[in-house]
Amino acid sequence: MLGFGAAVLRLTYLTTVQSSELQESAVDLQLADTTVSAKRGTIYDANGNVLAESASVWQVVMSPVNFKNDKQRQAAAKGLSEIFDLEYNDVLDDTKQQSHYVVVKRRIESDEREKVLELIDTLKKDYSCSGVIQLLDDYKRYYPNGGGSIFTFEIKGGAEKARKFCESLELFSLLANVADVKSLVIHPASTTHSQMTEEELKAGGITPSTVRLSIGTEHIDDILEDLEQGFRAIL
Repeated sequence: MLGFGAAVLRLTYLTTVQSSELQESAVDLQLADTTVSAKRGTIYDANGNVLAESASVWQVVMSPVNFKNDKQRQAAAKGLSEIFDLEYNDVLDDTKQQSHYVVVKRRIESDEREKVLELIDTLKKDYSCSGVIQLLDDYKRYYPNGGGSIFTFEIKGGAEKARKFCESLELFSLLANVADVKSLVIHPASTTHSQMTEEELKAGGITPSTVRLSIGTEHIDDILEDLEQGFRAIL
């Protein structure tokens, strides 16, 4: 009976006194169990020159449900908005979401990573706030001799004109592939990235007006002629 009583007391202590702390630890473990993007290898040409290589970058995510008060939210929003040149009120709204996972910024470089680490340390020391902001490993592709045959740009007039431009092209195929032998076009917001939220699209640099081209091996005159008639179709 003594052993059973001790177990009951221990369970009561965990569910009342340590409930908040244990919940925070559980969220930390949940965020830590994240799939890491596999780095692609370095590509060389026949002469050994580097055509493409990967470098480490990071993704900043936030767990808003872990904030305990408005002071913590305001401090985090102020720090993140200053680091990434974001609107303070937009970030503050994100801190009020009842969510365990909100993307703040994708693919940040080392200098921004150091500033985020300083912010995390400040929140912990000055505001008793931890387990809210996380840095997740990612990678970014670099092309030392140019970006190859992939082009992304915005069409004036919004999603409707962007889709019309894509549909007006005849030589370009409406496919999500890239680096193919044939020229391809896609409207990411309504196809490849249609499942992403508005915030995620914004963080990824994608708008309703974004169009992506992959240039193939057709004759350059034919490619230019098709693009010109596509632009004429939306004038």
